[in-house]
Amino acid sequence: MAELGAFFGNPNIQRQGARARALAGQRDVNTLPDPLTYAVMQGLLGTRPDEMGFSVLNPDYEKIKKVAEPAFALGLLGQAAPALAPLTKGLPVGASIQDVGGLLGKRTPSQFVPNVEAGKEMIVHHNISPEKLARVEKVGGMPVPSVAVSNVENPLTSFGNISLIGDKSMAIPSAKNPVYGFDAYTARTPEIDFKFDAKSVKNIDNYFSDVAKKIPDGDYTVDRLKQDWKYRFDSDIYKAKFLDEQGMLPDPKDFGKETWKFNQEVNQRVRDLRPQFESWSANMDNTLAEAGVTPTERIFRGYTDSGNRRYADATLDNLVKEMKGGAGAEGFFYGVGNIRAVATPKFKNFEQVKAARENIVSSKDFEPVKKKINDAFEDLTDRMRNLEGNNNYAYKPEDALYELGQVKNVNFLDKIYKDVPEALKADVQIFMNKVKSMPTEYFEIKPQRAVQVSEFEGAIVPKDAPQKSINYLKSQGIDKIYFYETPEERTQLFKQFGDKMFAAPALPLGATGLLDEEKRKEIQSLLE
Repeated sequence: MAELGAFFGNPNIQRQGARARALAGQRDVNTLPDPLTYAVMQGLLGTRPDEMGFSVLNPDYEKIKKVAEPAFALGLLGQAAPALAPLTKGLPVGASIQDVGGLLGKRTPSQFVPNVEAGKEMIVHHNISPEKLARVEKVGGMPVPSVAVSNVENPLTSFGNISLIGDKSMAIPSAKNPVYGFDAYTARTPEIDFKFDAKSVKNIDNYFSDVAKKIPDGDYTVDRLKQDWKYRFDSDIYKAKFLDEQGMLPDPKDFGKETWKFNQEVNQRVRDLRPQFESWSANMDNTLAEAGVTPTERIFRGYTDSGNRRYADATLDNLVKEMKGGAGAEGFFYGVGNIRAVATPKFKNFEQVKAARENIVSSKDFEPVKKKINDAFEDLTDRMRNLEGNNNYAYKPEDALYELGQVKNVNFLDKIYKDVPEALKADVQIFMNKVKSMPTEYFEIKPQRAVQVSEFEGAIVPKDAPQKSINYLKSQGIDKIYFYETPEERTQLFKQFGDKMFAAPALPLGATGLLDEEKRKEIQSLLE
């Protein structure tokens, strides 16, 4: 190493690396069970990548080279010593690379993002159901969708069994593309109202007339369908129509007067055929349109001055107008989540998003934290109920904490309550600080516009997804489609999109682990 100048790291580490290389030299490194860990460690200890002994014929040669080169460069800069000190403390000088690698195994390096722990890579995705995807196709896009940023090892899998994978550029914050470090309780799709003209009503009656004759109270069931069209996919007549087409509709005579048992059997048979029913349902709007059932879709916009209901056509543009807005715009109060949404600042830049990866935890890890915070919330609101409101107004504690999250000053309580104890205000301030530092299961991106399916890079789809859904994805240029059968397979398939992963550049792997551990300790403190 003379031609490279002096070694600036810990000389003990340098000597340890030499002895480790000597020990490793007694075996073929190409047969090591974990060559990537060996390459990182050797690079940090000052071994050139071309001196590690790996053959260019090794099938993992490029991966090895990719992790070894930055590790070697950082080792020369003297950053290896503080990174490796806690890993090598207590080990005999000359400990084998297998010994050290065993300690490092808890921090396996990512194959996709340099100097980031495997599984801590972040990825952008949007989950959607086949029915909602069919809706997207119909209106021409997704109005102001909620797009998630998750850790690859624990991706968000709720809200739909189809995952659309996005590019990291979708997570760059801006005024028109806010990114929140939590579920921001943003506006949801407004409720759609359906209006039928006389012709559509007649066509509905005709389309379902055959099956209506085969089930108890068939005509009444069809009338219910017209009244509750938005719930059509869960209607009794839909299920009966599906089973009838499959030749599996039970005979009501077998149940006598116990019609509830007949309905129970219908529901069970549909559950047993859930994939087929979902595929059939996803195409039903098109089938009904061909049969002349064409309801007008409207968004309820409140009332006129004279008290009449006001509507707007449910076009993509009108849906976007309804759904624009920031954190807390959902319109419903659920508790701590809403308070956090208004109390916590959103990300200012992409570097903040990448650096916050340790804030994202699994559902399993999040639950005890959420319970602890909710318990504190219940305790505070119980104590606040004993306070007397100013001007004889009974202010709800939940509303008070929500507004406090907006104004961000605990003395706001003095404006709405009389004689607020200082101890209570201190506890409220501690609670608000804890709420803002809580971990989360995912970050939320809320583009203030319509998003096209074609803007995504790939999809993870259930193996039994409707062919209509797959055809639509392909028509939008999504050709990288992976299929899964189990939840575990779905999670693993996120790793197929390594080029879409991102996270903050970090120190060497060992140092990253130390920094990440500080965040883990901060999160753990919420449980203390």
